[in-house]
Amino acid sequence: MVGQGARFALAGVTIGSTLALDGARGGEPLLFRQSATDPDVSAWVAFVLLAAALLASAIPAVRPMQADPNALLRAE
Repeated sequence: MVGQGARFALAGVTIGSTLALDGARGGEPLLFRQSATDPDVSAWVAFVLLAAALLASAIPAVRPMQADPNALLRAE
């Protein structure tokens, strides 16, 4: 479950970064003393998005692992 979320997040960051770099050329004249294709900012944004996606997919995956299977089967 977490691996699937990681794959989707990585694909989204890759596609989003590509589209953002293509679209950055149009917005660069609006920036003041800042490059629209700054690699440090792009790396931090990708890291934060991947971390948030991994956390969002890990929390629901951990909850069922903490349940006792015997107690769940007896409850039915």
